[in-house]
Amino acid sequence: MKHPYFSVSVFVAAWLSAVPVHAAGRVDSVSGGAFGARGSSRSGFFDSHAGEEAHSVLEPVYEFQQLIPASHLRTDRTAIYPRVKKMSDGRYILFFQGGQIASRIYYCTSPDLKNWSESRLLFEPRAVETLRGPDRRCYSTADAVVLANGDLLVACSFRASAGYKYNLGCGIALKRSRDNGRSWSDETVIYEGTNWEPYLLELPDGRVQCYFTDCHPATRNSGTSVITSMDNGETWHGYRRICRQYKYEDRGVSIFTDQMPCFRLLNDGKTLLGFLEARLEPEGPRGKSIYRMSVVRHEGFDWSPLSAEESGPRDRDTNVVDGCAGYVAVFPSGETLVSCNIDLKFSLKIGDCTGRRFNGCSWAEDWFQPFPRKGFWGSLELLDSHRVIGAMHGDEGIQLGVFYLNHRIDAPCASTMPGGRDWWDNQALFIGGDSPAYACFRGCYDEEFFHLFVEYGQCPEDFAIDMMLGSLPLTIDASGLVGTERSAGCRCRQVPEYAGSGSLLRISVPRRLLMVQQGDTLRFNAILRSREIRDTFTFADASDPETWMNIVLR
Repeated sequence: MKHPYFSVSVFVAAWLSAVPVHAAGRVDSVSGGAFGARGSSRSGFFDSHAGEEAHSVLEPVYEFQQLIPASHLRTDRTAIYPRVKKMSDGRYILFFQGGQIASRIYYCTSPDLKNWSESRLLFEPRAVETLRGPDRRCYSTADAVVLANGDLLVACSFRASAGYKYNLGCGIALKRSRDNGRSWSDETVIYEGTNWEPYLLELPDGRVQCYFTDCHPATRNSGTSVITSMDNGETWHGYRRICRQYKYEDRGVSIFTDQMPCFRLLNDGKTLLGFLEARLEPEGPRGKSIYRMSVVRHEGFDWSPLSAEESGPRDRDTNVVDGCAGYVAVFPSGETLVSCNIDLKFSLKIGDCTGRRFNGCSWAEDWFQPFPRKGFWGSLELLDSHRVIGAMHGDEGIQLGVFYLNHRIDAPCASTMPGGRDWWDNQALFIGGDSPAYACFRGCYDEEFFHLFVEYGQCPEDFAIDMMLGSLPLTIDASGLVGTERSAGCRCRQVPEYAGSGSLLRISVPRRLLMVQQGDTLRFNAILRSREIRDTFTFADASDPETWMNIVLR
């Protein structure tokens, strides 16, 4: 498996021109440079890789891999529970709390996901009065959504410090920004009752849902409930229990779990996919808690409420892996992505467009763990059609990264590199390294040749890229194609009209050497060598073509 950190530094400005992806999972419009993808019609792009997701992998983008140090975040305690959102003006906002059992919520902003403003308080403790007397209101676990109208909503759990165990002075608070985080509305209370981890989701019909952990802390009883707004978060109604699994009976009371909800809408436009945490006590009510993750699916936007003694929903894969703190993202091409904390490591797994098969493997295998530090409470946010932002707490600060989706690409029948940004952006494989070196690969073909375009940059003089195109080995270095006996007849030239920041090579391979025709799939692998660096596609094994990437001649 490749080392999780590598660098891409040429295309940052173009990448960051992408506009927001809304919580419902729809891409209104996305743009980009070498790797960003532009919007496509639902029929032409959505679920375009259905059935092929087992070959899809994530590649970290070193330019955005960072630790935002605790000294910069300036919380009262360790910065925890990070949530990154892209605002309607193209800037980014990061929410976090001070300490594991927090009392306040902070935020900071960035124009480029790299340079962050000083942190500011958003929800600050204050004195309150409950039925038991004077108390202090504290705030935890904030999450946010950017609405289709550009408004930014932030919801968090609040509790009265002394009244919490009596279910006094607890609820969910909401603030709104209409100017991309520059100013905020007053706090409004949208729910009253003990809770944790509210999560906001906007759906295509305009409704906004707030999911949350509905809990009774004294008995380790929880579950997921939801409330709904039909007016962009101004008013809320429709409280209902929606997701719970039965644990045991404790002193005549049924005890449930299913908590820390995150739901996304799949590309079919009707299925909600959730990845939820279960707090379980295998030895009974007084035993030690363990945590496991469940995948939950629900068709439609309206949930049937569960009774006080009822579990649900039925369509679920329950307690599939030991882990906690789940999050979900859905790529337009169909891949679903889940993350959670496994042994204190930020862990990601790619699934199919139905949210039923993940990596095509068991849940015990092939977790992608891109961050070096241990922590907890991570999150995901789609940046555009091929990139996702990940964030997770670490004791030294907040770990943040961007990951690029590599999956099957198409090589059209054309004698030259096809024009148009849609093709250029969507049909690229990316590899790039533990150094500033990077490479992108695209293809097309004509009657006689298969043309492999290799875009690269930031490469030292000693770099080389070893490739396997089907069973044909190819190597390029700073001087161009390195000839071998098997590559006789191949041509290599620089593309002088290339306007990018790096270089572009066109390698023309006689199709007779590859023995391919229209409709065939070429297995492709590459290893970028630079000094001591050896970088290849995530999970790729040079000796196993089944782990390589696919190029289809269309």
